Amino acid sequence: MALDYDAMEAALKSAVVAGTGLPAANVVWAYQPFQAGARPSNERHITMLLGPSVPIGIDGYTTTYDESRALGEEIELATISQREFGVMFQCFGGPPAGNRSALATLQRFRDRLALPSVRGYLTDAGMSPFSPGVVNYVPGVDGTRFEGRATLETRLYIDASESDFVGFIARVIGNYEFYAEAGTFVALAGTFDVSTGD
Repeated sequence: MALDYDAMEAALKSAVVAGTGLPAANVVWAYQPFQAGARPSNERHITMLLGPSVPIGIDGYTTTYDESRALGEEIELATISQREFGVMFQCFGGPPAGNRSALATLQRFRDRLALPSVRGYLTDAGMSPFSPGVVNYVPGVDGTRFEGRATLETRLYIDASESDFVGFIARVIGNYEFYAEAGTFVALAGTFDVSTGD
């Protein structure tokens, strides 16, 4: 099926909530208004940024026939491909050290990615994390508005396909004329009308 970004984004958010224990309201997509000061400066929150979908190899192509489909849609023409994409997670807020720090929060999520309680959200949406990544910490810069944060980039696989549904030629109508070998016209002409099954 086609990439369902709504399902992918919902699954990623649910996985982060399950893996960190943060409230769903504190897990947001990057560049949302939430980041512009609508939170207490010490409240932990995680932003997510979805990277581009990169094709792996050459897309496949299949043709399948199913006579139970509606007339004109019996044949499915489908492209099938595997994609790789990354998600950048950034955790802000919390104390500078300890179990509630940004670094510890993202590390816990990274370490729980293999557990069914977290990974299940991703696999249900067709995603498979293959490289959980490394958690880093970027400190804030004194005298600026740059806020310290922990970062994690996780790489995932997902399958994608797109389909068209077409049918057989159900009816052909035309005219015909026959000519003799010498090029003289033979009075043999007419029309034909052939329907499926004739």
